[in-house]
Amino acid sequence: MQPDDVTVLTLPDKAAWLKERLTGIGSSDAAAVVGVSPFKSALALYAEKIGLREPDAAETEAMEWGLRLEPVIADKYAEETGRPLRDPGRFTILRSVARPFLLATPDREVLTPNPHGAAGLLEIKTAGAYRADEWAEEPPVYYQVQLQHQLMVRGWAWGSLAVLIGGQRFLWVDIPRNDRFIALLLEREEEFWARIGRMDPPKPDADSNAFMAKLWPKPEEGKAVPLPADALEWDRARREAMEQMDRAKAVKDEAEALLKAALKDAEYGALPGGGRFSWKVESRAGYAVDPWSGRVLRRLKK
Repeated sequence: MQPDDVTVLTLPDKAAWLKERLTGIGSSDAAAVVGVSPFKSALALYAEKIGLREPDAAETEAMEWGLRLEPVIADKYAEETGRPLRDPGRFTILRSVARPFLLATPDREVLTPNPHGAAGLLEIKTAGAYRADEWAEEPPVYYQVQLQHQLMVRGWAWGSLAVLIGGQRFLWVDIPRNDRFIALLLEREEEFWARIGRMDPPKPDADSNAFMAKLWPKPEEGKAVPLPADALEWDRARREAMEQMDRAKAVKDEAEALLKAALKDAEYGALPGGGRFSWKVESRAGYAVDPWSGRVLRRLKK
């Protein structure tokens, strides 16, 4: 793709922007399509695209601060690299002319002059301090996939990822276009979008049960289908998991019964390692936790 092989859509608000994203595969979808997203499975994405699952429209506190800090991080990147930036707008979508199902939403465009001799893209991220290890050697793979998708749609040769970790550590890295990977990514995204067209869901995973009933809401009475050979292994894994759950519950119930029997008619029992046991367990953190439900009851005074 050449740099001009996109149409630019400027949407009026977030609702219109989210609706337009349902008409194709965006950069944040790419990692889910290839199975490396920690946030969403391919089947969950499929359910979104065909209208069986609402997109994640709610803005979390982390997302809010990410948006608030985006211009600050962009300014820091421009200052540190000496590269001028252009903001395409928050509700702008680039659509491939050759493959209209391919969408991109770059955070910034990196303009010349720069060492690469051509314009590029900048993706801006924030990360909590607890995620610092994910950025220790290179950016997380799902963000790299996202950037390669953007480069594929825009047709440019390189991009940067910039991140503010823990609110105080700034990192950035240039990533060149990887045509070999992009060819594989395009193949997977074309395959996924073809599934949308023929209403053929991808393989489910552990998070799929929540909306599986929406895919096939009413079984046809008396209908039977031959199951694949793999179904024997699926059934075995399911039965083993259920047996392990039963064993774990039996261990839990017995331990609770022994504790209750040792307590007898006392209100509290002193635990050998410190702390007390009753109908609730008091932890050293200063919380009272109902051991039967796991619910925090109240904060205790120390």
